[in-house]
Amino acid sequence: DVPDQFHSKNAAGSPARRQAQNRADDDPERRPGDTRSSFRNPPAAGPGNSGRGTVQLTSAERISPTSVELFSSDWDRTLQRLVELSDAETAKDKTPNRKDELSYLRRQVYLRMLYLLSGKTTQAVQAIPHIDAADQEFWQKTMWGISAYLDDRSESDRRSRATQTITRFNEAIEHLRAEADLVVKNVVFCRKIDSFGTYDKVEKSEFRPGEQVLVYAEIENFKTELTAEGHHRTRLKSEIELFQKVGSEYRESKQKFDFPATEDVCRSYRRDYFHSYILTLPQSLGLGDYILKLTITDQVGNKIGSDTVQFTVK
Repeated sequence: DVPDQFHSKNAAGSPARRQAQNRADDDPERRPGDTRSSFRNPPAAGPGNSGRGTVQLTSAERISPTSVELFSSDWDRTLQRLVELSDAETAKDKTPNRKDELSYLRRQVYLRMLYLLSGKTTQAVQAIPHIDAADQEFWQKTMWGISAYLDDRSESDRRSRATQTITRFNEAIEHLRAEADLVVKNVVFCRKIDSFGTYDKVEKSEFRPGEQVLVYAEIENFKTELTAEGHHRTRLKSEIELFQKVGSEYRESKQKFDFPATEDVCRSYRRDYFHSYILTLPQSLGLGDYILKLTITDQVGNKIGSDTVQFTVK
């Protein structure tokens, strides 16, 4: 059972409410409607001190220049101590095994964030040792981007800082894309394709056996390799398979189309990448619902992605 003195009631006339009201009424500085907080301290030791003191902090006292300076000084000392402790801790790190790889990376990244906070940009953008080259580049470019945006001493113009930051972040994303899953998306039947994202989509995906169809698809996170000339080379292999709906599942393969690998060489890293395919539906397709499954293999990055689109044969 809970002792009575620990019970409180919410009713207006409850003992807890009356006690709180009495404390507020005892405050000689408090006026009706005054919502300032009162901080009551125990009486100071000494003869004749039998009352309870009331301390009120005004806004000016809470944010006085002296208080700000003291806070800034304490913050700088605390931050410097955190940097020293984190630096000493990461100095003990050896080449991580696969089990400890993420913990090792966290410690290294957190240390570089502390470097940024303390204004040590040179240390913040140092490459993290003992990790993959793509991860090294990603974190290095990320730290550079953050530093560039906040460094108004080297560059006072906000637009210029934003431009530099975008460049660094785009470079960081390019390195991370190579490590991410291959994404195939926006697979649609079209009447006409002009360029990336510009196409005339078929309103109803209804076709006849033997009809020729045009398929559009977008690809993300493919990996490129640099040629001897410094160009970006991509090599993707495509496969399309048609599945008929049986019951509630699309599981019966009716036709497979293999396409030769597409090699693309570009002076700049491609961000907008799409493929188009022309195929003729088999005459043997029966009436019913189907899905077209597009599978793409990134032969440079050694990864696979796929997406589907539904259609009906009538």
